[in-house]
Amino acid sequence: MFAGIGLSIVNFISGAQDPITVKITGFSLQYFGNVPSQNLFYMAITLIPAFISSFPKLWQFGLLLAVTAIIAEYFYVEVFLSLWCFASAISSIWLYKIFRNQPQEVKENFKP
Repeated sequence: MFAGIGLSIVNFISGAQDPITVKITGFSLQYFGNVPSQNLFYMAITLIPAFISSFPKLWQFGLLLAVTAIIAEYFYVEVFLSLWCFASAISSIWLYKIFRNQPQEVKENFKP
């Protein structure tokens, strides 16, 4: 949570100093401005919780996000953020499958 807040503050300050513009590139959004490269940090604060969660099988969602991040970073680096956000939203369907298929005792005993 603190890493996400920190990243938000960095983005806010960077955006306030040099406005960020957006251009449609292909079917994705490409961001321009004086924003420090954050792809690895953004991926880390998004992926790590899925891998260290005590909720059973949440690592599967983390793995799916990691694979989509690697593909987006390798093939579509100029529109990485836009593409990975879209891929992550679609991948969230897997979360429904994970939570739906948990035994009832896991659902009852899980305390967030």
